[in-house]
Amino acid sequence: MIVHKVSGQRVRLCAACFNDDEVAALGHQVMLHGRIGQQTVAELTENPELITGLAGDSSYAKSDGETYREWADCFPWLVPAAAAELYAQWREQQGVTR
Repeated sequence: MIVHKVSGQRVRLCAACFNDDEVAALGHQVMLHGRIGQQTVAELTENPELITGLAGDSSYAKSDGETYREWADCFPWLVPAAAAELYAQWREQQGVTR
């Protein structure tokens, strides 16, 4: 069983329930997340301040800043250095701990 830590989505990897359709769907998810990751790295490289954007005021609509911070929490090794430094400063100001 694989669990995505942000969404809680679970994928069971066993021979009985992992058919060709499941393999194809998982492959598409990997490609989609790869594209999203590349786009996010490019955006944060160009404009590192995006990661310190305001939090949304709605419980069902995330702000761009929240989306970037969730991504950074999942993939900290991919965050560009300037954005990582700004995020660390933002976390200190907000009193956020991991």
